[in-house]
Amino acid sequence: QDWDDYTVAHHTIPLADSWMSQYLEEDGTLTFGYAQGYRKLIGFVQMGAYFASVFLIIALAPLFSEDRQLNTRELIFTTADGKGQDVRARVAAALTVTLFVCATFMIPLILLVGSLYGYGGGGMRAGAVLYHPSLFFMTKVPISVFTAIYLMTVCGALLMLAAMSILLSALVKSTFHSVLASMIVWGGPVALFLTFRSRYIYAVSSLLPFTLVNYTSLIENRGTFARQLSVMIIV
Repeated sequence: QDWDDYTVAHHTIPLADSWMSQYLEEDGTLTFGYAQGYRKLIGFVQMGAYFASVFLIIALAPLFSEDRQLNTRELIFTTADGKGQDVRARVAAALTVTLFVCATFMIPLILLVGSLYGYGGGGMRAGAVLYHPSLFFMTKVPISVFTAIYLMTVCGALLMLAAMSILLSALVKSTFHSVLASMIVWGGPVALFLTFRSRYIYAVSSLLPFTLVNYTSLIENRGTFARQLSVMIIV
């Protein structure tokens, strides 16, 4: 393409008819800035969270299921430390690995995106930066606050996924079945929702890790976010 290959706007939109008018009426002022760093960081973290989820499912699958597969469960649980301490040690190790995975991909992304794009414009509304309408409740908060909430939500979602994988690993008889069950619980409800478009299925899928790591789930409505937070804390 050359410099002459461009399209001239055939009409203009008055400020009163744009989304900026609503922001101006609510806040009395408009905040502008270069906030590309936040938008890139959220996108990269979301992608990294999906890869981290698959890694955790595979890594945590043998935690308990391998004992049954190799018929060593009774032998291991007769150690001097006892069954209870052995289970607690494994669960603690699994959660520690999960937090390490969170830090491993989040901290480098924060540093790399910050060095390339910077984190200016943190006072802009999240809705303006992420191109979502202001009808969603959390798009009215500053993008810097939204990003911090999203990063914590991703960590919570991965810890929830780890807890689910640990439970399923203790219930099934082989590592393969543990991976399969975790994958079904992780992505199954979302696949069912995309197939049938049922609000009841969505109500369930919105509380599971696959949806929680998607940043759009945070800006949907206040009730959904409150339920998501409660489920993460309980799990």
